[in-house]
Amino acid sequence: PLIHGFWLEKLGIEAEYRKTHVRAGDLADFLCQRRADPQWRGCNVTVPHKVAVAALVDQLDGSAATVGAVNCVTSDGTGYNSD
Repeated sequence: PLIHGFWLEKLGIEAEYRKTHVRAGDLADFLCQRRADPQWRGCNVTVPHKVAVAALVDQLDGSAATVGAVNCVTSDGTGYNSD
């Protein structure tokens, strides 16, 4: 959040980047709730959720499909992997 917040402010982008601890059993509900929020634009995904999230998104980009893991989810339900 510190680095992302710095660049959001520096670039004049009105947004907030927050960290949220999500337990494995709450992952599907978390994504569903976030996607229902019209102001939510997406999130980063860290270990241990990268593989589980791949099964919870609507579509995977090529890299995420190849490795079977996601580290970024956009509000349209696309999972990406930039690792």
